[in-house]
Amino acid sequence: MEKISLYKEQLSRMRSMNRYYHDQFLLDVRILFIFNTIFIFLSFNNKNALYLIPLISLFGSVLLSFHAYFLIFSRHYSEFIEKKGALWFTLAGIFIVILAAVLYIIFVK
Repeated sequence: MEKISLYKEQLSRMRSMNRYYHDQFLLDVRILFIFNTIFIFLSFNNKNALYLIPLISLFGSVLLSFHAYFLIFSRHYSEFIEKKGALWFTLAGIFIVILAAVLYIIFVK
């Protein structure tokens, strides 16, 4: 019963992180849109402001792609935990213990 509650807690943490990153993604979209709009209006009077628009767009696209990647990853990972998590976490734990034992034997002797 302990493993089930542990997986349930991990799944709820992952779902809350997914919700947080989704909110952060939408907030960043709005902020970057506002910054680009401001610099477009500033470029009517000052041509140097026009040079900052590609930098803001590049920074924004990198930031938003990270958020989008994490959203996709967290959705797939939470589905994985729901379906096959217990088996693979058990196998990964056994593998880590065996690897640690082998490394211990190699480096101690």
